[in-house]
Amino acid sequence: KIGWLSTWWVHPKTQGSGVGREILNTMYTANKGKIGISQFTPSAKRVYDKSGYFTSLKENIGIKAVLKSNMNYLIPIKYPQLKPFKFIFKSIDFLINIPISIKLSVQKKILFSELKAIKIEYLNRIDDETKSIIQKFNTNDISKKTPAFFEWLKAYQWVQEAPLLDFTEKNKYEFSTFDKNFNIYFIKVIEKNNCIGFLVLQKRQKTMKVLFTYYDKNKAAEKMANVIKIHAIAQKINEVICYDLEICTLLKKSNIFIYKRKKVKQSIISKVYEKTNFEDVEMNYGDGDCSFA
Repeated sequence: KIGWLSTWWVHPKTQGSGVGREILNTMYTANKGKIGISQFTPSAKRVYDKSGYFTSLKENIGIKAVLKSNMNYLIPIKYPQLKPFKFIFKSIDFLINIPISIKLSVQKKILFSELKAIKIEYLNRIDDETKSIIQKFNTNDISKKTPAFFEWLKAYQWVQEAPLLDFTEKNKYEFSTFDKNFNIYFIKVIEKNNCIGFLVLQKRQKTMKVLFTYYDKNKAAEKMANVIKIHAIAQKINEVICYDLEICTLLKKSNIFIYKRKKVKQSIISKVYEKTNFEDVEMNYGDGDCSFA
């Protein structure tokens, strides 16, 4: 068993007081040193390195592939002082996205024709055929997922979809559990009446994350990538984030995106496992706590 660090937060006023390190020590002791961590800030990484508890687990190279202009969301986050001008950025997005939307509608039809032999099934529970696909293609995974895990993930989502978000107490807590749009999709991909793949996609607002992928990487990668692309177009997604190597390669080559950017997901693990070489270990984007939000 392993405990995966999900949220580690201290008030900015306590910076330099050692409170964060004390929380880390307490957590480490409570879990008998069996800790893993993914996607951390540079300041948190310095604390982890200084503790001497951890060794590098994996550096996953992924992609953020962008379908539409989204300046009204991105610019105010990067430059908060420009938030009053959000309406201007929204207008610019609208104009830029007119020809892009026309292009995507054409490309959606092309993808439909390329996937004419494919059927998909949306699942709430993992059936026997999907279970077999998962077991067949998870042999090197750091965590071999069972149907019980996926059913738990679907039933107990951390983020709850809240269309009336402004009426919730979303600002009461540092880490909101509500968002206007949020869902996790279990997608069984079928060809000639046989399951050839299983995808777990998360949608939050206009972002899609490819959390888990199970398929024959030598035969079905292009089909999986096309399912992801057409799903993104159908849901009017602005950006897709993926760390599956084969699918990322295909997304990089695709012309449905207006630009692509390299993503890096770093993971570390405690030294109590007495292992330093993890080249034979595979990690999905959703491993650890990354499925939650």
